Amino acid sequence: MVDRPAPLVAEIAEVRALLESHHAGREMASDDVHAAPGTAADTPLDRLAAVMSLSAFERRVVVTAAGVELDGSFARLVAEMNGTKDPRPTFGLLLTALPGGHWDALAPASPLRWWQLVDLDRSDTLATRALRLDESVLHYLVGITALDERLRGIREESSGGPGLAPSQRVVAEDLARTVAGAHARMLVRLEGRDVAAVHAAARYIGAVLGRHATFIRGDALPPPGPDLAAVGRLIDRSALLADELPVLDGEGAGDETLRALIDGLVAPVVLLTGSRTGVQVKGRDELHGSIGWPSPSEQKVIWLEALGLDAVASEANGGLGTAIDDVTQHYRLGVGAVEGAARELLARATTPSDLPASIARLCRQRTRTPLGGLAERVDTHAGWDDLVLPPGQIEMLRDIARQVRHRAEVYERWGFAARGERGLGVTALFAGESGTGKTLAAEVLASDLD
Repeated sequence: MVDRPAPLVAEIAEVRALLESHHAGREMASDDVHAAPGTAADTPLDRLAAVMSLSAFERRVVVTAAGVELDGSFARLVAEMNGTKDPRPTFGLLLTALPGGHWDALAPASPLRWWQLVDLDRSDTLATRALRLDESVLHYLVGITALDERLRGIREESSGGPGLAPSQRVVAEDLARTVAGAHARMLVRLEGRDVAAVHAAARYIGAVLGRHATFIRGDALPPPGPDLAAVGRLIDRSALLADELPVLDGEGAGDETLRALIDGLVAPVVLLTGSRTGVQVKGRDELHGSIGWPSPSEQKVIWLEALGLDAVASEANGGLGTAIDDVTQHYRLGVGAVEGAARELLARATTPSDLPASIARLCRQRTRTPLGGLAERVDTHAGWDDLVLPPGQIEMLRDIARQVRHRAEVYERWGFAARGERGLGVTALFAGESGTGKTLAAEVLASDLD
């Protein structure tokens, strides 16, 4: 048996009384006909009527269609009034039996049709067309949370996942507060190489706005046309009724598809631009946000929290603090990547002293990217004793190694990184005739720095 909310049951009973009175050939007294609630949003039906701007008659049309689905005796009454076995109410029946009936309630631009609240059968005349409440709308009215089958593979829930570093959270919060204070249709463009953080930022923006982020796959959208328009209405309807924030992943969709979808939505939208160039849209105020990598100091805090250590314990643990300083300078890892690496480290390490030696190797493995035809990866085994060079050149190479090895000390602990974010890497140009040891010198440095 379907659990029917009491307010909905009461309105179904009111509509039943109207139908029974009409069927008996008598008019109900005006005192017995209660006006449908106005703009309150205490129940799902109230919210539906308010958000979709339903008239009192259109609201009763929805209630009638819901009553047919939820109450067998109500369905039999409607079938009897139709003079058939079909319990679906016809529009002509509703026009005559319910107060305030108006013909444009089923016009293409009417809320019932525009928001796809009801499905109409095919008939010769509008009056004889039977209607059925959209299944997802029925679920909404009775408090069932279910994905509309027409959006399966297109709309995906996003719950959980890694969080944000403080600097990333600041960007997301500023964007969210700007959207919350604006009185316009907003489009937030988010970009960043830390994909997990970009998704987390979209979820955070939704949370600040009191909305639940739902991700829309651009590569699953139909091309511009009626099908895309119908999908857009369903996305928008769900966003408005369930306080959702559509987050559109633009990868895999053409600019025209993205533009047509965004132009048709009423709800605020977040567009994940990735490597895409900007898609031009109209009728929306736009915000742009770039989610960068956590800073080295932020990465260190994330590492320590993920490993369950504090700074003092990390320094006492066989140089773990130094190892963490090194990897935060050498690698760009987001919150999710650090937490995943820390879990793997803890699972593999047999003793705490194993952690410092393993952390750099694991970070290197996790950040290694395919080089394709651009370069050849070389496993290095050469050491300093293999180099035959004048002492001055050997010392210059050791200076390069020391600069790389101690840059975390200089940039983070001494604070030089705060003076500028660029130029913090180390670049060395080896010049000389063939056979003088350039490649071997590079291998020695790579091996020494692990």
